[in-house]
Amino acid sequence: MKKQLIFFLLFFHVHLFAKESEKLEYIIKKGDSLSLLCQKFNLSEKDLLQHNEQETLKRFWEGDSISIPLKNTKIVEYRIQKGDTLLDIIYRHKTSLEILYALNDEKKLERMWEGDTLILPCLKKTREERKKIIKKEVKKENDSSLQYTVQKGDTLFKISKKFNIPLNELKQLLKSDTLYAGTVLFLPQKKEEGFFLKKPLYASKIKLDFPIPAIHFQMFQDSSLLSPVDGTITGIREIRGYGKGIFIQQGDYTVIIASKGLEAVSIPILKKIKINDPLAQIKKDYFIHFFVIKSNEFLDPLVFIKK
Repeated sequence: MKKQLIFFLLFFHVHLFAKESEKLEYIIKKGDSLSLLCQKFNLSEKDLLQHNEQETLKRFWEGDSISIPLKNTKIVEYRIQKGDTLLDIIYRHKTSLEILYALNDEKKLERMWEGDTLILPCLKKTREERKKIIKKEVKKENDSSLQYTVQKGDTLFKISKKFNIPLNELKQLLKSDTLYAGTVLFLPQKKEEGFFLKKPLYASKIKLDFPIPAIHFQMFQDSSLLSPVDGTITGIREIRGYGKGIFIQQGDYTVIIASKGLEAVSIPILKKIKINDPLAQIKKDYFIHFFVIKSNEFLDPLVFIKK
């Protein structure tokens, strides 16, 4: 009852004040810290101090309410459609899992029932920014992959020259010499140093028709699931359509490993882990899905797989 009351107050506050103050009231949860909260919402401690009592931030007690400024963000309602999954919504609306959980009832996010209403943050964009999104031709510096929509009149040679990608590599991506206007391509970009993923043991890479950039593996025997990256465990949540998800933060990157075959997941939140540390047990024949997110953008994990 207490939890429902807290959520109602949060929901009411967001709807009443979001348009005026562009902030939300966040209930501090077990495992939260000031630095982690700043990282989740892309804020500095100075930003939080401008909207909260210094004593509240200093003690940082579970259950306390603090104000989170939503920079360049407005709040909108979204009605869950048939077939929606949590990752689909994050992908389409360029938001983060942490903000979704701060704004919505946890049960709604886990069940993802058609017709339920979610509260979503939506970035405000200038006219120029909207034009860039429509064109989908603007390269993001340091991203590992770039989403590009084929335009009328494009040729393999034009795209190869424009994005500095060898022609033979582009042909391998397309697996065809024919281009169709409207086709979405994920073009590899320069990989950042210091970040890579290790593929799971006893698993074969397979192709699945998912709308979100990801790598998919299928286990050919029961095995321990080892961490593919150094980092910090920031969440373990059920993701409808993908199974249980383990969230690992490394700098600006979030790695999500999801599977319906995960068992014995016992790693605590905020634990720092190393590559090859055991995360869980995974059963034979189940799929494992790898996702990489940076700045609320899904990147192509294939770029980061260690050879």
